[in-house]
Amino acid sequence: MPLHVLIVDRNKPVRDALTQMVSQAGCEPVALPDAAGALGALTAIGFDALVAGVSPGDDSVSGLVDAARRHQPDLRIIVGRAYALETDAAGLVDAYMDSPVTFHVLRVALQHGLQRRRP
Repeated sequence: MPLHVLIVDRNKPVRDALTQMVSQAGCEPVALPDAAGALGALTAIGFDALVAGVSPGDDSVSGLVDAARRHQPDLRIIVGRAYALETDAAGLVDAYMDSPVTFHVLRVALQHGLQRRRP
């Protein structure tokens, strides 16, 4: 059964590239441009992983990560490295991706994030 991955990025070309890479990794992606839509999707659909905040300057990543973790504690959360300090103060993130994101970087982040066990 393929993993269901929610992709959230405000930048459409980045979102489209991530969607293609997640699909090539054998996962089923759902891509959305903002945190509000992502929170709605998390409520309606179960996901195995969340990939967010790859584009610099998206200030909704912290709130999204916090809300996603509260809503679905076992969700694997992967964010762009730029949000490491801001987002992970409470240890909410499972893996980080450096920019530019390549298929290999995303695949490794997904594998790492999905292998890490939440308490």
